[in-house]
Amino acid sequence: MDTMILKVHRILLIGLSLIFVCLISCKRGKRVSPRTSKERKVEKPKKETTIKIKPEKSIELPEKSNSFQVKLKNNTAEEIYVAISYKDTNGDWIVSGWWNVEANKDYLTDISAQLNSEIYFYAESANDISEWDGEYEKGFNSAILSVSQDEFEYKLKYKDQLDPKKLYDKIFYIGKQEINSGTYVETFNHPGAGRAG
Repeated sequence: MDTMILKVHRILLIGLSLIFVCLISCKRGKRVSPRTSKERKVEKPKKETTIKIKPEKSIELPEKSNSFQVKLKNNTAEEIYVAISYKDTNGDWIVSGWWNVEANKDYLTDISAQLNSEIYFYAESANDISEWDGEYEKGFNSAILSVSQDEFEYKLKYKDQLDPKKLYDKIFYIGKQEINSGTYVETFNHPGAGRAG
């Protein structure tokens, strides 16, 4: 009989403690689970120590870039169309065109080419009278690349996937400036006057 009373007593104590926990959690608006019913130790926030330093002039350092932009300068009295081959920042050779540069104007392209890499150009006048190519520099300072009559851009490694009926070859010449930062400017003079790369 005593054991029976002890069992009932234990059940009542467990039931009362569950009701008590339930009442406390209901007041807080939370459901109780075995993992959240344990009391959590709350630590007091530590005092932060603030040291005041005299303000100094901030100097913004330019972010180092591994690329350069390409600007086309037309020093002729005729509109020209330019095709460019360059290595992009991923190391892929790109061939693209046509950039339309009005007579005696400059044009900043959207090209982002890899620093310390070569860049090749081919250009022709809108009236098909003048041409800037690598004809006289065949081999070492030129490259034979395919262009299209319409606007184009392709990765050289995927050229074999293009429609050969829409392409024709031109001899590109290599740019003359060393490219190590900022903006590369390629200048187109009258064909008889020579290039000022």
